Amino acid sequence: LDAAGDAGRLIRKDASVNAADDDDGEDKISVYDNNYDIHLQQPYDLDDKVDFLKEAELSPGKRIRPHIFKHELLQNFSFHLFAKRPVEPIDDMASFRRSLARRICLAALQIRLNVGGRSDDPAFTFVEFNQLDSAREGCAVCSLDMTAEPNRWYEAVTTSISEIRKLGLHGVTPGEMDRYASALLTDAEQLAAQGDMISHSDQLAYLMETVANGHTFMSPEQSYAVTEQALSTLTLEEVDAAAAELCSHITGLKDGEATSTGVVVAVACTPKSASDPASEVDDDRLCAAIREACAMDVEPVEDVVVPQTLVTDEELAKA
Repeated sequence: LDAAGDAGRLIRKDASVNAADDDDGEDKISVYDNNYDIHLQQPYDLDDKVDFLKEAELSPGKRIRPHIFKHELLQNFSFHLFAKRPVEPIDDMASFRRSLARRICLAALQIRLNVGGRSDDPAFTFVEFNQLDSAREGCAVCSLDMTAEPNRWYEAVTTSISEIRKLGLHGVTPGEMDRYASALLTDAEQLAAQGDMISHSDQLAYLMETVANGHTFMSPEQSYAVTEQALSTLTLEEVDAAAAELCSHITGLKDGEATSTGVVVAVACTPKSASDPASEVDDDRLCAAIREACAMDVEPVEDVVVPQTLVTDEELAKA
């Protein structure tokens, strides 16, 4: 086949205008197909149509926008649930404390999800929950990203969403707060120690992102000093309040709970042809999975006390 790029058609070499008649006495196919879209710029009937403004109601007053994309080349199920919020400028100590509280919540939730993903029979192969201030989007994007085997997508969706609801309703444990606050301080200390080794391009990118989001730009040394001061007085109640705000777009989907402002979008990508009925995904089944996850009763996480050392000073002295 020779491609005629200027005309956007294919020319068949072995075809002939004067081709011999077939058994039925009809001429063979014409040489040129002028309507062939060689660059694949036009939509085709086989493409799945997606209405990006379509909304579904989980319960009275609880609405989301479900979108499902299917393709033959996809091998796994992926799920993205996100909501957009206004960016909160970090320009004083109060806003900086709230940002640290959110980071503690995100770290605690990610560890919980990772522990579930490392079980003997995990429902998902990858899961991440995060909130990032995006200057490009002009908002803060709070998103759940997850992949799973196509035949276990329902379990993966319900498990991940119920874990987020658990954090939003019950917050973090005292042990989690101590561990992740200590980790934040250690990260800030290490960054301050490497402050003079940060490349110019990284510093410039960080400066541009900070200014675009309305935050106050700080050097690594200043950031470490402020982080140490803020964490020294941060309380568990403040962290639990940040967890409730962070997960409000999911906890608000349950019937009877206060509905959060803004639009919640659920996007699923899945293989187009599924031989297993459990792998079939449509708008109704996706909304049913989210509705079931939001209706589950969740219990608070049991606090686990992690000792600072496995050997006490007394035992060391005796040794």
